Amino acid sequence: MGELVGRAASEKLAVPFGIVDLSLAPTPAQGDSVARILEAMGLERVGTHGSTAALALLNDAVKKGGAMASSYVGGLSGAFIPVSEDEGMIEAAQMGAISIDKLEAMTCVCSVGLDMIAVPGDTPPTTIAAIIADEAAIGMINAKTTAVRIIPAPGRTVGEIVEFGGLLGTAPVMAVHRWSSAGFSTGSHPRRSTVSLIRSSSRRVDRLGGPVRRAHAATRRLPAFAHAATAAGQSEA
Repeated sequence: MGELVGRAASEKLAVPFGIVDLSLAPTPAQGDSVARILEAMGLERVGTHGSTAALALLNDAVKKGGAMASSYVGGLSGAFIPVSEDEGMIEAAQMGAISIDKLEAMTCVCSVGLDMIAVPGDTPPTTIAAIIADEAAIGMINAKTTAVRIIPAPGRTVGEIVEFGGLLGTAPVMAVHRWSSAGFSTGSHPRRSTVSLIRSSSRRVDRLGGPVRRAHAATRRLPAFAHAATAAGQSEA
């Protein structure tokens, strides 16, 4: 059906037909949840043991089914797992069934990375930089697309709710580790810098040195962005 619609549109627009992206993108509405599909596969709640395997099977089914249904499959063509944009994920986060650690594991097999996750407003920039570095490592080692949309919620603590409104949904504030990553993120390890530690591990992994530094620099701009995003969601609500 997607290819038929695409070809009809391309003819009307007088442009070449490209590809069909079969990605499963959830919304906060009932019936639009990727998490509920995973639970229908036998998980009591998404986030429990087996969630990563279930997501891998779902992605595999989407890609193989698409290959048979369309001759021009492209894009990411897999499942997305944004927390605030999926009503099943929202419920799982509120119940404590799913954690950032489990979401990180699931990003090894899904289409993208850690997506639309609210964290406490006082989360150190070095912690966020380390989370970004983890996703960069997953993407590089597995040769896949990853991304991070972590949103510090000013004045909010774990368990509170941030309303973004519309398709951006509702984000329960999720916990990050209380142990510091500052020595790794900033390269201020008392004995060896982050980059030198990475270089000693592998020449290939050395490419993470740049993203780690850039991630730390980017997180310095997050508080203002997060405050604006939270305020916009509250005004819409």
